[in-house]
This record gives sequence, structure tokens and C-alpha cells, in this order.
Amino acid sequence: MSTARAAALFTLAIAPLVASASHAWVPYRTAGGLAIQWRSAPLIEVAPPPAGPGASVSIADPIALVRGAYTPWIALPCDPPNVSAVASETAVLDATDLRSSVVWFTDKAAWNQRFSSLELARTILIHKVQSGTIVEADIAVNLGGFAFAAAEACDPVRYDLQGTLTHELGHFFGLDHSEVPEATMARRSDPGDCSLRTLSPDDEAGFCATYDRPEPADEAEPGPEVAEPAPEIVEAEVELVTPRAEGCSAGPGATLMTLVLSLCVGRASARYRRARPSARARS
Repeated sequence: MSTARAAALFTLAIAPLVASASHAWVPYRTAGGLAIQWRSAPLIEVAPPPAGPGASVSIADPIALVRGAYTPWIALPCDPPNVSAVASETAVLDATDLRSSVVWFTDKAAWNQRFSSLELARTILIHKVQSGTIVEADIAVNLGGFAFAAAEACDPVRYDLQGTLTHELGHFFGLDHSEVPEATMARRSDPGDCSLRTLSPDDEAGFCATYDRPEPADEAEPGPEVAEPAPEIVEAEVELVTPRAEGCSAGPGATLMTLVLSLCVGRASARYRRARPSARARS
């Protein structure tokens, strides 16, 4: 990243937001109220299929799996970004390289050192503060911590990998969690639940509200004479029930923001525990 584009970054752990009375879908927004969204054609670099004793699932074709997860979103009758996915031996979870990646964690201990052991998956969004333009999004899947299934048929005792990725791709496109239990963007999932592969009307409404509107002008890039500070990432690990504004900070003059979105297990609100006692929280 050039010094002209370098900026202070900060990481924000997203908490549940209260949905409005008219709908339950929630878009991520800038402080100025603009929807966080892609305004370019994102390329997703997919890491090689996981191998070794820590892998809970065998993925024959990870590219087809990722494409199958984003296809329901970009097939909607609005104005979705033109997404593509390619295999990459160098795909990594790096919030500063401006490359969007899907990576597989098979080492449970390595995942737990970096994230919560309750998380099925995590998505990191990097966007411009003023315009909300997404410049990078990375997805990590905790294959070492949970038993996943990648087959077309549902496995009654494993988490559905394609459904999990479809949920994470919703975050990739700029959507937060929905309060509609049947929505793909609802917070949690159960083993054997493949319904996340199919978008609900609430998911469709949220996506098309974000990608079917006039696009605001992007903020101007700093001139070559302006020297921005080196990138800095400050990760704030807060519970999902913690308000979004707590535990977060940004350096003055920041032009990029990083959102960390985790699909978690077992740390849901009391209401969701009562409704679905065995469910896992998604992000």
C-alpha cells in the first residue's frame, strides 16, 4: 500500500443491533449514515482446500463452494457487484493487503489464540470511513473447532459449510445480523440446518436496499504530497451483547475502518437461547 493510500485502521467487534419496526435487516453504515458497500468488482482469493488431522471436512472444490455461497446474493434483481472467485496459494487473513480472501483454519489452538472458540466463522471488512466503500473483505472459517459438512445433502449432526459461507458473504456485501429467525443473516445456526443457503425475503430486501440506490461520490484520494500514518490495527474483543460503540477506537484522521464480524456459538441473547436452545450464534 502506498503512503498516499495508507491510513490508520481500527477493528470493531460487531454486536447485535436493534432492528427497526418496518424491517429486520440491518446494513452497516458509516458515521454519516451511508451504507457500507462495494463500488467495484471484488475478486475473492480462495485458499487451497484444508488437509491434515485438524480438518473437520474434506472440500473437493472450494471455488465451487464459495461461488455457490455468493450466487444467491448476486442473482437478486437489483444492482449487485460483479463478484468472482479464484484459487490462490497465497490467500491469507490480512486486513492491510487490500486482497479479499477466504481462508480455512484447521488448527483449533491457532484459531483460539486469535479469535473466540465460540465462533464458527469470522468476516473482516475494510472500508473507507467517509463513503463506506469496501476495499477488502476476508472470511475465516473455523474448521478445526467445529464439525462441518460440505456435501450437497444435509448432514444432521454437522454444520453446513455452504450455508455458513452464504451468511458470511452477506457480511462481505455489507449486511449486519437480522432479527428475523428464518433469515440467512440471523445470528445463529444449528447442525444439520441447510436453510441458510436460501435467502429469505428479509435478506433480499436488505441486500437490494443497499445495492439499488444512487452511489455517492467516493472521497478523493490523498495527493502524493500527503503522507498518511502507517496502518495500525487495534483489535477490540467484546462480547456480542456489548453495544457497538463500546471498546472501539480510531486514530485521528483515519480514512479506513475495519469491521470484525464473528459467527459465534453459544453466546447469544437470552431471547435467542429460549427460542433455539441448541443453536450457535453466527456473524
